[in-house]
Amino acid sequence: MIRRSVSSAQRAHPQGGAGRGGPFGPWYPAGMHPATIARVGLLLLAPASFAQPAGGVVFDEACQTIRDEFYDPGLHGVDWDSVRDRLHPAAAAATTPEAISAVINEALDTLHASHTHHYHQGQAAYYELLDAFSPKGGSSYLGIGITTREIEGRNFIEDVYPGGPAAEAGLLVGDEIVSVAGRAWADVASFQGGAGGSTPIEVRRDGPQSEPRQLLVTPRQIQPHELFLDSIRASAREVPVDGALIAYVRVRSYASSDYQEALMDLVTGALADADALVLDIRGGWGGARAAYMALANPAAPGMQFRPRGEDWRNSNDAWHKPLVLLIDGESAGAQ
Repeated sequence: MIRRSVSSAQRAHPQGGAGRGGPFGPWYPAGMHPATIARVGLLLLAPASFAQPAGGVVFDEACQTIRDEFYDPGLHGVDWDSVRDRLHPAAAAATTPEAISAVINEALDTLHASHTHHYHQGQAAYYELLDAFSPKGGSSYLGIGITTREIEGRNFIEDVYPGGPAAEAGLLVGDEIVSVAGRAWADVASFQGGAGGSTPIEVRRDGPQSEPRQLLVTPRQIQPHELFLDSIRASAREVPVDGALIAYVRVRSYASSDYQEALMDLVTGALADADALVLDIRGGWGGARAAYMALANPAAPGMQFRPRGEDWRNSNDAWHKPLVLLIDGESAGAQ
């Protein structure tokens, strides 16, 4: 349920904030834990300690929260009562968090607003948002460090986080997940109870008619903030191209200054001698500050300094060489 109380069965986390362009204003309703979020302007979170309430109750309270908190009182001209009435039977019939979430998202889609989505505890994204955007952090889940996409009923690996269990096991982007320990793929549930032990995962790598291959992956408790931070460092590399040295870095979240600091450490340190930089922000979460754009400002001043008895050092927040930014349809606004 969505109430202005920490004892509710669902919590609303509306937050826009400067630089994110979300549909909700920069404030936190009384009794609700604040979370800065990039893809969503409304995040409904169901604590694990509560029994799942009836789907119709959750849906009605979600609709009321949207009516009360959406940045546009006119709800983009949508007849919200009609949307609620039309979808309520489906919500009332929903018996799983996934089914309830699907109905809520169908309602949210009618608003045609960015930064607005519903996540449930069966999704790794739920924990990524909690950990990456909450001031306190600390959220974690048992998993292997991948994101997936369902296409025509089949689940494909969309991203493999460097340094995570999936990368260590040899899973690749594009692999179709056939089964996990003989069961159908589930984002979080597939690995419950499997911490520290090898779990067989079957994937197809050479098309739908190819024979599945089995790999062993060892799930672990994933703390998203640390995984995102490690993935930035692990992604960094230099590639020689026609006599030039091209640096590459992948940033999957900007929801903490730690990520920007890790990036700057790389471009002013290990990658400083590269001739060009490819910054990959495809997918992932936003949350960047406007000041981070200084990286792409060739007019930003630089400085050289030398501590006593040491070599000269460069202090510069800008990249004064060619810079290529890789984006896609899921690059969050603040990225």
